Amino acid sequence: RPPLLISNSSWYLIHYRKLLISELKNIYSQVVTLSPIDKSSSDLSKISLFIPWHINRSKSYNVLSLSKSLIKLTFLIRAIKPGFIHSHTLLSNLLVAFVGSIFSIPTVLSFPGLGKLKAQKGINNWILIFILKIIVLLSFYSRISKLKFRYSTKRSIFIFQNNVDLQFFKSRFKKIPTSNLKLIYGSGVPTDYLKKKIYNQKNNWLSNEKKKKVKPNFIYCARLLESKGILTFVEIAKLLPDYKFLVFGDIDPSSEDSLTLAQVNMISKSSKNITFYKNKKDPLKNLKVDFPILIVPSNYGEGFPRGVAEAIVLNYPVIISSKASCQIFDKNDVYIANKDDPKSYLESFEKILEDFNKGIISPKLENSREKVIKNFSEKIVVNKTLKLYQALLMSNKSTYFDRKNSINPINWIAP
Repeated sequence: RPPLLISNSSWYLIHYRKLLISELKNIYSQVVTLSPIDKSSSDLSKISLFIPWHINRSKSYNVLSLSKSLIKLTFLIRAIKPGFIHSHTLLSNLLVAFVGSIFSIPTVLSFPGLGKLKAQKGINNWILIFILKIIVLLSFYSRISKLKFRYSTKRSIFIFQNNVDLQFFKSRFKKIPTSNLKLIYGSGVPTDYLKKKIYNQKNNWLSNEKKKKVKPNFIYCARLLESKGILTFVEIAKLLPDYKFLVFGDIDPSSEDSLTLAQVNMISKSSKNITFYKNKKDPLKNLKVDFPILIVPSNYGEGFPRGVAEAIVLNYPVIISSKASCQIFDKNDVYIANKDDPKSYLESFEKILEDFNKGIISPKLENSREKVIKNFSEKIVVNKTLKLYQALLMSNKSTYFDRKNSINPINWIAP
């Protein structure tokens, strides 16, 4: 039976799991992907058997909408009959935990950051804990006959992208065996970024020449969400009107804190030094400016900030919020803003200029690059994930579908 990869967006799978899908295709005759239709769905369909999952992301926490999504997912998985499932994002994991339990399917649940809910107090934090409790409960039960379930910790594995989220989870679910909890740093930096020949030819940060007057371009590369720091980026631009600020990313209608098109147009008119480019393929890699600086003022609750790692291997200085660093990158790798206010980011900018004029920024950038190559390449992440799949399947010899029917694996999918 084929593997099934699920996410709440096609963009996520094509952007973060492309190499994993390619490697899986070398092992299996087919790889099935399941996600809502978006601009990336056509590209995803070229590398996998893509099946649309018609859900409304903007109503993710609506009970009726969530129930409809669960029913659709149940029928889709019943038809696909996958050998195992790898799910991504919190609510997708919740629904997959339920369906995986019904059909006793080996399941990998990735948590690419526990998001805004973990950072908030009160009802939102309670909702997160409640969802996680349901996921854990369902993940360890498997249906073995029509109305009989069996408890087993072998059916599911949880992947976290940073140690902060992993420890947060461990502290609340102390009885889960450590063998079920894995730390894998995101999806990794694509191989193309690791080749020195793709360095930005105009990037002068590694220059030995000490230039007293440096005029960088500041870059934002993420969805246009308030929690991702887009408004902080705009405020920084207002404090530096003589510098260019480049925004790569688009609005997200399914997110409550996304900028609207009207807001983007208003910012463009009022701040002439800000240019919005929407989504561009590999914007950091293809950018041609003399002194690029990536700014990541996010408080979103990232899993692994891949954009930061991509910038580092391109030898871009990075100014980042403490939260967005995820305790993966420290002051030896990036410039961490002390506070969330724009002035703290300006202080980090001044530190970059100081390090450049002292001639110490070049070794810092090179050392950071070596750290990323050694620990966070896409190949390393994919190999770890494939080994995890193998161990999971060794512990789960059959699914409910295998016990119920003998189906020709060449013609596995239901009519």
